[in-house]
Amino acid sequence: MSLKRYHPFVIILEMATVLKDNIFILIILFVLNYNSTSTIMKIGRYAIVAYFIYKLIQIIAKWFTHKYKVNEHSFYLYEGIFVKKERTISFKNIQNIQRKTTGLHRILRLTSLYLDTGVGRSEEAITFPGLTIEEAERIEYMLEQSKETVEQTVMDEDSINSEYEVEERVTTHFTPTKKDTIKASFTSLSFLIVFPLLASLYSQLDNFIDIENRAKGMLLPILQSKITVALIILAITFISIAFGFISTYLKYGKYEIRSDEERIYITQGVLNETSFSIIKNNVQAIVIKQSMMKRILRLAEVRLVSVSSQQVTETESEVSTLYPFLPVDRAYDMIQELLPAYKVTESMERLSKQSLIYRLLKPSGMWLIASAILIYNRPLFLGMKHSWWMMIILLLLAILLMRIIDYVQTRYTFDKDRVQIRTGSLQTSLFITNRKKVIEAVVTENILQRYFKLSTVKLATRENPAHYAFLEDISINRANDFFAWYRERVTDVNYDSKTDGRGDYYYE
Repeated sequence: MSLKRYHPFVIILEMATVLKDNIFILIILFVLNYNSTSTIMKIGRYAIVAYFIYKLIQIIAKWFTHKYKVNEHSFYLYEGIFVKKERTISFKNIQNIQRKTTGLHRILRLTSLYLDTGVGRSEEAITFPGLTIEEAERIEYMLEQSKETVEQTVMDEDSINSEYEVEERVTTHFTPTKKDTIKASFTSLSFLIVFPLLASLYSQLDNFIDIENRAKGMLLPILQSKITVALIILAITFISIAFGFISTYLKYGKYEIRSDEERIYITQGVLNETSFSIIKNNVQAIVIKQSMMKRILRLAEVRLVSVSSQQVTETESEVSTLYPFLPVDRAYDMIQELLPAYKVTESMERLSKQSLIYRLLKPSGMWLIASAILIYNRPLFLGMKHSWWMMIILLLLAILLMRIIDYVQTRYTFDKDRVQIRTGSLQTSLFITNRKKVIEAVVTENILQRYFKLSTVKLATRENPAHYAFLEDISINRANDFFAWYRERVTDVNYDSKTDGRGDYYYE
């Protein structure tokens, strides 16, 4: 197959990104100060125009020099303007596939494709910033056909010659209803974003326009009417709720979780559509998070911790989440459906009473610093004399209460080949993984923990960067049991030159 350039509309996409990154500067220079003749504004306008011309030349040069080729087995990438770089990546190295289609992509009838090699370095991944839908589907089809070819090659001769057909089924596990979207909009508190947005807009405009003096004469008569004020508050409340629902719908309205025997498929977004697929065997752990609001509403967020060559950002974390507002029971059932090896166990052990005593006696650096500041400044609260020492006591009680809640919430279990740890106070996090997926186990003890015969266990699983789970203040006897359990990992992992399954465990 001959070399291909990316679609020419990639130039528009990348220039749109440059425009978006500098939109606030453009508003200041060409909108808010459009009639300004100051030297600074003139220099700023010339500088931003020169910058845009430079970026346009760079993007066009990049489009001319970056090419790719795809055959039945590999990708061939040719990059670099002055320094040429060639890469060959085999299909078998592709771990995860992510497709993202923004609003501008839709207008240009394009999409972007990200192919993760899972080797731990983002530069080893393959990014197609702009492909036609047909080209993206062709690449995905070739990857799928390559996988099927490999699977067929390892079949024995009798299976190949038989007339038995295996039909791969794709099962849809979840799509949100209107009720789910409404509940999600309130749980996420996205409707509250309106107020800081209005405050930020007011603050930015007030730097260039004297809004207060201009609007004073107009707003004063309006604010004197209680009915008008009530209607304004009602209108703002309605707008904020509508904004929260619309923003939640645009992000999660077309959410879908599907799976087949090998992969999990997640799709989200109405305007900006993102699709993500992950090989089930690449899932290293599952993290189930619940804020206080979600615990009240019996909702949960399930995130898949997986092997990735890409740095896990907030956006990527959202993509690998099984809908952030799943009902708890449905979340547990879905984990069982998708990944039976990660079944949630309801019965877990508590920490020892020694752990509670230790947590209550453990010094708090935050409390000591806050107390020192209060003692030094001795501020008055609500006009009450000597109220600063009451704040010191209230802060101490709040810290102790959080530690008690954390102690009550913390549970753990490890049996056979699986470990499960729940931690947190106001927000809880439930960590589940298999023993063979743990690449490192560390037990640490500080001086005070040693006195109470306690320790902290830290587990690491593969991600980019590595994902760590902590079990603090476990009794030293149970920590020893944990190590004995972890040493049995040799029975789970097949060590050879092609695997990096070896795990480490040690005391500090």
